[in-house]
Amino acid sequence: MFSRAVPDAVFLEPQGAPSWKEPAFGLALLLMFALLVLHRLLARGVPGLLKGRDKERSSASVGGGPHSALSRVRGERRPVGFTGPGAEGFLRALLVEVVTRGGGRVVLSRSELHRLLGGRMEPPLLALLAFRLVVHETPEEAVRHLERCFSADSADSAEEKDHLYWLLPSDRVPEPLPEHERLHVLLLGPWRQAREIGPDGLLDGETVPVLTVPEAVERLCLYGLTL
Repeated sequence: MFSRAVPDAVFLEPQGAPSWKEPAFGLALLLMFALLVLHRLLARGVPGLLKGRDKERSSASVGGGPHSALSRVRGERRPVGFTGPGAEGFLRALLVEVVTRGGGRVVLSRSELHRLLGGRMEPPLLALLAFRLVVHETPEEAVRHLERCFSADSADSAEEKDHLYWLLPSDRVPEPLPEHERLHVLLLGPWRQAREIGPDGLLDGETVPVLTVPEAVERLCLYGLTL
């Protein structure tokens, strides 16, 4: 009774059609959809991704406008130290604004990158953002990079026109400091000229942008998806 041949299977879908039930195929579709949603949220200013206390902040915290981070340092021609519980958050906001909105480049050493972004920046993302986020091993190496940028050899290049925002700790300032009209030296810690920033971004009676590590990394990652 078991000697009869099993009849051929009946296909309800055309042969060769993709299997929508395969886990790998389904995960790929979900990933593509998630990336599309993130891209659209970023294009709209990322309103759906701002959570917690970020919702309670003024529009200054998302960059742009008269109270953006860049607007507070663009006119500085002398080194400025930033102190207080909001100092790191302000410099994070500045870094994110320069990288995502253009108008210059951020120069810093790897230890400051780790301090500001918690070591959460993966090498592929750093390589993607390298045209606006320049990372060196030491402040001395950064000095050599800055001197090359401002040398006569680069006078005709497009890069020479960029404003450079050099972030470094106040206790590791090399001497002599390079000087240039497009160089802004921003120090984390006390300095001869210093500004204290409160935990909620209060500076001289006004609120300035401050970002936490997760907020800053999130925005840099989202920007990387648009490149």
